[in-house]
Amino acid sequence: MKQFSIILSAALILISSYTFAGGDKDGDSFTGTIKFKISAEGREITPTEQSQMPSEITEYHLGNMVRKDIVSPMYTISTITNNETKDVIMLFDLPMMGKKVYMKKSGKEIEDAKKEAKDSLDTESKVEILEGTKTIAGYTCSKAKLVNGDNSVTIYYTKDINAKSEEFEEIDGYPLYYVTSVPQDEELELVYSATEVITKKPKKKMFSIPSDFTEMTAEEKKMFGM
Repeated sequence: MKQFSIILSAALILISSYTFAGGDKDGDSFTGTIKFKISAEGREITPTEQSQMPSEITEYHLGNMVRKDIVSPMYTISTITNNETKDVIMLFDLPMMGKKVYMKKSGKEIEDAKKEAKDSLDTESKVEILEGTKTIAGYTCSKAKLVNGDNSVTIYYTKDINAKSEEFEEIDGYPLYYVTSVPQDEELELVYSATEVITKKPKKKMFSIPSDFTEMTAEEKKMFGM
Protein backbone atom coordinates (compact mmCIF):
# COMPACT_ATOMS: atom_id res chain seq x y z
CA MET A 1 0.00 0.00 0.00
CA LYS A 2 1.33 3.45 -0.86
CA GLN A 3 2.52 5.70 1.97
CA PHE A 4 -0.36 8.15 1.76
CA SER A 5 -3.19 5.88 0.64
CA ILE A 6 -4.94 5.70 4.02
CA ILE A 7 -4.45 9.45 4.56
CA LEU A 8 -5.93 10.19 1.16
CA SER A 9 -8.81 7.82 1.83
CA ALA A 10 -9.55 9.64 5.07
CA ALA A 11 -9.48 12.99 3.29
CA LEU A 12 -11.77 11.77 0.52
CA ILE A 13 -14.19 10.35 3.05
CA LEU A 14 -14.32 13.73 4.75
CA ILE A 15 -14.84 15.52 1.44
CA SER A 16 -17.79 13.26 0.66
CA SER A 17 -19.45 13.70 4.05
CA TYR A 18 -19.67 17.39 4.83
CA THR A 19 -22.28 18.09 7.47
CA PHE A 20 -24.61 21.07 7.16
CA ALA A 21 -26.58 22.70 9.93
CA GLY A 22 -30.34 22.36 9.82
CA GLY A 23 -33.05 24.68 11.05
CA ASP A 24 -35.21 27.30 9.41
CA LYS A 25 -34.09 30.26 11.50
CA ASP A 26 -31.07 31.57 13.38
CA GLY A 27 -30.37 29.61 16.55
CA ASP A 28 -32.55 26.69 15.47
CA SER A 29 -29.72 24.43 14.27
CA PHE A 30 -27.81 22.01 16.48
CA THR A 31 -25.03 23.52 18.57
CA GLY A 32 -22.50 21.24 20.21
CA THR A 33 -20.15 18.33 19.65
CA ILE A 34 -20.72 14.82 18.29
CA LYS A 35 -18.07 12.12 18.73
CA PHE A 36 -17.81 9.00 16.56
CA LYS A 37 -15.62 5.94 16.90
CA ILE A 38 -14.38 4.28 13.70
CA SER A 39 -13.73 0.57 13.27
CA ALA A 40 -12.62 -1.45 10.25
CA GLU A 41 -14.50 -4.40 8.80
CA GLY A 42 -14.31 -6.57 5.69
CA ARG A 43 -10.77 -7.86 5.85
CA GLU A 44 -7.83 -8.14 8.23
CA ILE A 45 -5.73 -5.00 8.23
CA THR A 46 -1.95 -4.96 8.50
CA PRO A 47 -0.03 -3.39 11.44
CA THR A 48 1.04 -0.57 9.12
CA GLU A 49 -2.56 0.10 8.11
CA GLN A 50 -3.64 -0.07 11.74
CA SER A 51 -1.14 2.66 12.65
CA GLN A 52 -2.61 4.92 9.96
CA MET A 53 -6.26 3.95 10.23
CA PRO A 54 -8.56 6.72 11.49
CA SER A 55 -9.91 5.88 14.93
CA GLU A 56 -12.36 8.68 15.66
CA ILE A 57 -14.19 11.69 14.27
CA THR A 58 -15.28 14.68 16.30
CA GLU A 59 -17.79 17.15 14.87
CA TYR A 60 -18.21 20.70 16.19
CA HIS A 61 -21.38 22.65 15.28
CA LEU A 62 -21.75 26.39 15.85
CA GLY A 63 -24.27 28.51 13.93
CA ASN A 64 -23.41 28.33 10.22
CA MET A 65 -20.09 26.59 10.86
CA VAL A 66 -19.24 22.89 11.15
CA ARG A 67 -15.82 21.41 11.81
CA LYS A 68 -14.90 17.73 11.49
CA ASP A 69 -11.67 16.29 12.90
CA ILE A 70 -10.66 12.82 11.75
CA VAL A 71 -7.91 11.42 13.96
CA SER A 72 -5.41 8.58 13.66
CA PRO A 73 -2.19 7.81 15.57
CA MET A 74 -0.21 9.46 12.73
CA TYR A 75 -2.26 12.45 11.58
CA THR A 76 -5.30 14.65 12.05
CA ILE A 77 -7.29 15.90 9.05
CA SER A 78 -10.00 18.49 9.57
CA THR A 79 -12.64 20.20 7.48
CA ILE A 80 -14.22 23.53 8.35
CA THR A 81 -17.43 24.16 6.40
CA ASN A 82 -19.30 27.45 6.11
CA ASN A 83 -22.94 26.42 5.63
CA GLU A 84 -23.91 29.81 4.20
CA THR A 85 -21.25 30.07 1.47
CA LYS A 86 -20.51 26.30 1.29
CA ASP A 87 -16.78 27.16 1.31
CA VAL A 88 -14.53 24.52 2.89
CA ILE A 89 -11.10 24.66 4.54
CA MET A 90 -9.11 21.43 4.94
CA LEU A 91 -6.42 21.24 7.63
CA PHE A 92 -3.68 18.58 7.47
CA ASP A 93 -1.68 18.05 10.67
CA LEU A 94 1.00 15.53 9.70
CA PRO A 95 3.61 15.06 12.48
CA MET A 96 5.33 12.23 10.58
CA MET A 97 6.16 14.72 7.81
CA GLY A 98 6.66 17.73 10.05
CA LYS A 99 3.87 19.56 8.22
CA LYS A 100 0.80 21.59 9.17
CA VAL A 101 -0.84 22.74 5.95
CA TYR A 102 -4.26 23.84 4.76
CA MET A 103 -6.20 24.01 1.52
CA LYS A 104 -9.32 25.99 0.60
CA LYS A 105 -12.20 24.95 -1.64
CA SER A 106 -14.91 27.39 -2.71
CA GLY A 107 -18.59 26.55 -2.60
CA LYS A 108 -18.64 26.55 -6.39
CA GLU A 109 -15.76 24.05 -6.56
CA ILE A 110 -17.56 21.81 -4.09
CA GLU A 111 -20.85 21.99 -6.00
CA ASP A 112 -19.08 21.32 -9.33
CA ALA A 113 -17.36 18.26 -7.84
CA LYS A 114 -20.65 16.97 -6.43
CA LYS A 115 -22.38 17.44 -9.77
CA GLU A 116 -19.59 15.64 -11.60
CA ALA A 117 -19.77 12.76 -9.13
CA LYS A 118 -23.56 12.48 -9.49
CA ASP A 119 -23.35 12.64 -13.28
CA SER A 120 -20.93 9.71 -13.25
CA LEU A 121 -23.43 7.46 -11.45
CA ASP A 122 -25.72 5.24 -13.48
CA THR A 123 -28.46 5.17 -10.86
CA GLU A 124 -30.06 7.40 -8.25
CA SER A 125 -29.86 6.63 -4.55
CA LYS A 126 -33.07 5.38 -2.95
CA VAL A 127 -34.02 5.14 0.71
CA GLU A 128 -35.69 2.08 2.20
CA ILE A 129 -37.13 2.58 5.69
CA LEU A 130 -36.62 -0.59 7.73
CA GLU A 131 -38.22 -1.90 10.90
CA GLY A 132 -36.34 -1.70 14.14
CA THR A 133 -34.67 0.95 16.29
CA LYS A 134 -31.36 1.24 18.10
CA THR A 135 -30.22 3.49 20.95
CA ILE A 136 -26.99 5.26 20.01
CA ALA A 137 -25.31 7.85 22.25
CA GLY A 138 -28.58 8.20 24.16
CA TYR A 139 -30.73 8.79 21.05
CA THR A 140 -33.37 6.38 19.76
CA CYS A 141 -32.50 5.92 16.09
CA SER A 142 -34.60 4.62 13.23
CA LYS A 143 -33.19 2.19 10.70
CA ALA A 144 -32.90 2.76 6.96
CA LYS A 145 -31.01 1.46 3.96
CA LEU A 146 -29.59 3.72 1.26
CA VAL A 147 -29.43 1.81 -2.02
CA ASN A 148 -27.58 2.80 -5.19
CA GLY A 149 -27.44 0.09 -7.82
CA ASP A 150 -25.77 -2.96 -6.30
CA ASN A 151 -24.44 -0.99 -3.34
CA SER A 152 -26.29 -0.40 -0.09
CA VAL A 153 -25.54 1.18 3.29
CA THR A 154 -27.40 0.54 6.53
CA ILE A 155 -27.94 3.71 8.55
CA TYR A 156 -29.36 4.47 11.96
CA TYR A 157 -30.55 8.08 12.23
CA THR A 158 -32.33 10.43 14.62
CA LYS A 159 -34.65 13.39 14.01
CA ASP A 160 -33.71 14.87 17.39
CA ILE A 161 -30.45 16.41 16.13
CA ASN A 162 -31.22 19.34 13.84
CA ALA A 163 -28.37 18.95 11.35
CA LYS A 164 -28.09 17.42 7.90
CA SER A 165 -25.40 15.10 6.57
CA GLU A 166 -24.59 15.90 2.94
CA GLU A 167 -23.45 12.34 2.37
CA PHE A 168 -26.90 11.07 3.34
CA GLU A 169 -29.05 13.99 2.24
CA GLU A 170 -31.88 11.60 1.30
CA ILE A 171 -32.28 10.58 4.95
CA ASP A 172 -34.86 12.59 6.92
CA GLY A 173 -32.68 12.87 10.01
CA TYR A 174 -29.10 12.85 11.24
CA PRO A 175 -27.09 9.58 10.99
CA LEU A 176 -25.44 8.34 14.18
CA TYR A 177 -24.34 5.02 12.66
CA TYR A 178 -23.29 4.21 9.11
CA VAL A 179 -20.74 2.37 7.01
CA THR A 180 -18.62 3.75 4.18
CA SER A 181 -16.23 2.01 1.80
CA VAL A 182 -12.60 3.06 1.53
CA PRO A 183 -11.61 4.46 -1.88
CA GLN A 184 -9.38 2.09 -3.89
CA ASP A 185 -9.99 -0.78 -1.46
CA GLU A 186 -13.20 -2.66 -2.23
CA GLU A 187 -12.80 -5.13 0.64
CA LEU A 188 -12.37 -2.59 3.44
CA GLU A 189 -15.23 -0.74 5.13
CA LEU A 190 -15.16 1.85 7.93
CA VAL A 191 -17.96 1.72 10.49
CA TYR A 192 -18.90 5.04 12.12
CA SER A 193 -20.81 4.87 15.41
CA ALA A 194 -21.57 7.89 17.61
CA THR A 195 -20.38 7.58 21.19
CA GLU A 196 -21.29 10.95 22.69
CA VAL A 197 -23.40 14.02 21.90
CA ILE A 198 -22.50 17.18 23.86
CA THR A 199 -24.67 20.30 23.68
CA LYS A 200 -22.01 22.69 25.06
CA LYS A 201 -21.17 25.56 22.67
CA PRO A 202 -17.77 25.10 20.90
CA LYS A 203 -15.24 27.94 20.87
CA LYS A 204 -15.27 30.21 17.80
CA LYS A 205 -11.51 29.92 17.23
CA MET A 206 -11.99 26.28 16.25
CA PHE A 207 -13.55 27.44 12.96
CA SER A 208 -10.56 29.48 11.73
CA ILE A 209 -7.16 28.50 10.30
CA PRO A 210 -4.57 28.10 13.10
CA SER A 211 -1.62 30.50 12.91
CA ASP A 212 0.95 27.67 12.69
CA PHE A 213 -0.59 26.24 9.47
CA THR A 214 0.68 27.26 6.03
CA GLU A 215 -1.17 27.08 2.72
CA MET A 216 -0.55 23.90 0.76
CA THR A 217 1.80 24.40 -2.18
CA ALA A 218 1.20 23.09 -5.70
CA GLU A 219 3.87 20.44 -5.09
CA GLU A 220 2.19 19.29 -1.87
CA LYS A 221 -1.20 19.13 -3.61
CA LYS A 222 0.36 16.92 -6.27
CA MET A 223 1.90 14.72 -3.57
CA PHE A 224 -1.54 14.22 -2.03
CA GLY A 225 -3.20 13.54 -5.39
CA MET A 226 -5.24 16.75 -5.21
